Amino acid sequence: MDADDSEPRFIISVVDPTNVWGLVSDVLLSRLPFRHVHLKNKFGNLVPISELHVQYLNNDDALLRKRRPHAKQPVTWFRNPYALLVLVSGDSVEEYKQNVRDGLRRLLDPPVDPLGGPVEWIIVYVRPSTIDALSKGPSKVFAALRNDFSTRRRERCMRLDFSGGLVTGVDDLERQLRDAVKSTFEARAAAYDEEVRRLMAMRKAEGWSFSTLFLVKDSLAAMLEAAGCLEDALREYSELEACYSEAIANGGALAAHPFGGDEPGDDQACLLTAAWREMRGSVHERGAVPQFRFRQFLFACQARILLKLQRPTEVADRGMKFVAAFGELLADAQLPPQLREAWAFSACMSLVIALARLAPGASPSTSPSLGPTVSDAGHQLSTAATLAERLGRPLQRSASAGNIGDSPERKSRPVNGSASPSARSVASTSTAAPSEASDGSSLRLDALRAQRPVTLPQRPSRLDPSADRSRLGNAGTYLYLQPL
Repeated sequence: MDADDSEPRFIISVVDPTNVWGLVSDVLLSRLPFRHVHLKNKFGNLVPISELHVQYLNNDDALLRKRRPHAKQPVTWFRNPYALLVLVSGDSVEEYKQNVRDGLRRLLDPPVDPLGGPVEWIIVYVRPSTIDALSKGPSKVFAALRNDFSTRRRERCMRLDFSGGLVTGVDDLERQLRDAVKSTFEARAAAYDEEVRRLMAMRKAEGWSFSTLFLVKDSLAAMLEAAGCLEDALREYSELEACYSEAIANGGALAAHPFGGDEPGDDQACLLTAAWREMRGSVHERGAVPQFRFRQFLFACQARILLKLQRPTEVADRGMKFVAAFGELLADAQLPPQLREAWAFSACMSLVIALARLAPGASPSTSPSLGPTVSDAGHQLSTAATLAERLGRPLQRSASAGNIGDSPERKSRPVNGSASPSARSVASTSTAAPSEASDGSSLRLDALRAQRPVTLPQRPSRLDPSADRSRLGNAGTYLYLQPL
């Protein structure tokens, strides 16, 4: 993801014609994130959100300008600002009428959201801190603002007073902003739900595209996850996976797309990392992506949310089932020799590495927040470790032949500048601990089954030396996977 996508936040755009953001920014930013918010999901249930992460951006910010041409597309609704905050200051009614009022009217009349509904906007009058406390000018300007923009149905104008190091009106402003963001979120969730129903109703029609459904439903899931509605986001990805399987079973263009699994690095699983932006870009540009990549992406999205929900047992259980089911798909596909075994070994190890920190020494008494789920996850990790070890034995025996999931062209490719086959990196280490076997796998797996903390040896990269090494992160392993 790009920096603007890595941590989705609810944006409040700021219009500041009188240049007072510097005065109010510290006050507003100190109230973030919004705490103890209740959002209504599509079933009408209130979902308690402990923290709602919000970001203030100037309305002329380069990011918002870049997104504005695409604001009406359903796949970008979740990125649009959730409220408009207008800051106004001054102590002269005449100056307000001459220099400010007309610009505000052009901005707010008629206020139309990209979805067709009203824009949630709030005008805040900031009393200048340099004005004498007895001056009646600020009160007259605020009264003029209310007369011009507030209605009987809704109060749109708020006031912040800075006096003697104190600020009044912040609580009322925060309440209004929370209500505005909440209203926009619920309106967009309803619009997304309606769009998804429309696309689902058309899936039997000729020319129907799964890629459009994916982009819309994934956008909805991203919005729900950013809001903290994790169960609802998980449901969207589960439904998306079921729809994808149905579309593949029905044949057509999606099923005819190449399965994949024949590119360098495909013998290394990606079960716990989701290249979200890359996947959306591939689907948008090509209309489809290989099953090999897409099914792993869907699993990774669900695993990420389950870990946020502190359900490691379910991640381990789903992971083992996914490895078994996906292994059957790999067996049916015409793939390089032993790629299935190499991928399954990599997948099991990725689960072990990512979940091991939740299992060692944990129990309901020492980890009350996770309770018995940690013990259950430890059992699943032991199973995964055993399976990974069994899969690793034939891979280690075959490593000397250099044919683990590699095509003839890849066997001779040097790793880290050496002449060794790339497959040897599965069973060899660059720097092994003195007390550890040369491959390090047996001690690592035994330690995991004993629920002892594990220090992973550094592994050489299976990537081409010219490849982008940033994909490896700091996981301390030859896998592409970065422990969450």
